[in-house]
This record gives sequence, C-alpha cells and structure tokens, in this order.
Amino acid sequence: MIRAGITGGTAAAAGEIIKLLVNHPDVEIIWVEAPEAEGAFIHQIHKGLRGETYMRFCSRYKRIVPLPDNSTGSPPLPYRTADS
Repeated sequence: MIRAGITGGTAAAAGEIIKLLVNHPDVEIIWVEAPEAEGAFIHQIHKGLRGETYMRFCSRYKRIVPLPDNSTGSPPLPYRTADS
C-alpha cells in the first residue's frame, strides 16, 4: 500500500490526481494540504469527487512515520536501493 499526501490541494491538477488515486486499490491518500481551504471538504472544491471521499483539507500535513519493517528497528527507506 502506498500512502500519499498532496500539497496545493485546491489546484485543478491536484483535483485530477485525487480523482485518479481516491479509488486506487494500492494507494491511500493520507492528507491533502490547502491552507486557504482548511477544514473544507475536498468535494466542495473538486465537484467531481462528490460521493467519492469525505476527506477535508488541512493547513499542514501531519507526517505519519511508518513502523519499522526490519530487524534493525529503522524505518523502511522511501526508495529501493541498488542491492534490494
């Protein structure tokens, strides 16, 4: 599962990205940042998302740290290394 956050949430491009990802089986949208629309429902700005999501815009993203997935206790890397 890919966990995604989107900045500039009120822009038209962000609306299209949200439309692509909101029902994607392998993606979970964690936050959509738009300080000027904080607290508003996303579908109030992006009309095509009415009934698809009841998420609200936030003013600052809330970082979610993944749990460790290996024996060293360190969090997983956000990318693959050459030897993985």
